[in-house]
Amino acid sequence: MKIFAQPATPISMAILMALALPAVSHAQDAPPATPAEAAASEPVHLSESGLPPIWLQGEPVKEFAKGKLYIFEFWATWCGPCLQAMPHMEQLHQAIRDRKDVAIIGVNVMDATPSERLLPFLKSKKVEPTYALAADDGRDGRVSKNWLTPLGINGIPHALAVRDGIVLWRGHPVQLNVEVIEALSNPNYKPGEKKLLTKAEQAAAVQSVMGKVRDATAQDPAAGRALLVQLATEKKLDGHDLIAGYDLVFRMNVSANRLDEARTTVEAMVATTSDDRDALLNGAQWLISTEELEGRDTPLAIDFTDRLLAKNPDDIAAMDLKAAALFQTGDAQAAADLQQKAFDSTKLHAEIQALRNELKK
Repeated sequence: MKIFAQPATPISMAILMALALPAVSHAQDAPPATPAEAAASEPVHLSESGLPPIWLQGEPVKEFAKGKLYIFEFWATWCGPCLQAMPHMEQLHQAIRDRKDVAIIGVNVMDATPSERLLPFLKSKKVEPTYALAADDGRDGRVSKNWLTPLGINGIPHALAVRDGIVLWRGHPVQLNVEVIEALSNPNYKPGEKKLLTKAEQAAAVQSVMGKVRDATAQDPAAGRALLVQLATEKKLDGHDLIAGYDLVFRMNVSANRLDEARTTVEAMVATTSDDRDALLNGAQWLISTEELEGRDTPLAIDFTDRLLAKNPDDIAAMDLKAAALFQTGDAQAAADLQQKAFDSTKLHAEIQALRNELKK
């Protein structure tokens, strides 16, 4: 989760209609994109014998359902970049969770960790995806033998988009977004139809859209916000870029002393992202830390943090922000109590307490 303290330069963009077949490595960033070559070759078919044998959560897939799009995301406990990509996949899952024709599945591969330890491991790393999770049967199990090795996949994170056993797309998970999934799920889509934008092209596309948002806001206080609502409705921006766009509009309105419009911008961001955690955290942060607002929107910031705490009472970031808001209202004792509660919830506090108990012995 990133809180935008100033206009940001996002690196992803849902406008990207990118469906190449690049090779991947263990690097954290998405690999350099290349033009698709699949159109000039025979379609790649996956055998159902490579479907994961162990299922940790979600509905097991024993065979490919006709017409259904499966996004298989491969990860391992030793792969830091894999864990960093999981929140992005969770965000995609939340965006498409009501669809019956698309499924996101995280598959643990190339890993000697016993399957019963995988979910506790993710929880210990504070990575708890709600999409389906499965595992191969060992470091060189049937997923590796029937899928990864024949496809030449020797590095992760890596993802495959499969429909009716045909590989439509493969690449780094962060290259996926709602619009790419929308294109892949179209029954008429053929592998290799579109070119994957390079990171430089992605950045240029982002800046182009942000430029339009900036120009619209400069002409009409509400125009930039309206444009972002439209882009969100049409799923033309993913969550990260959408928040960055609202950040831009919010700060432009604050700078122009359009404080009511700035407040409305924050409310629109939370509404269009359906109470997304990052949106609520960013919104609360902006309302609390923007001096020009003089604390008059602190109650709204508290409302945002309360929504988060209603979902997860142990959300440390939400507790910390609410404590700051309570202090801003003059309730120093309540703020201190909540900060203490947040600290008590941290791993550091548990380690300190364990050390104290050991010393007492």
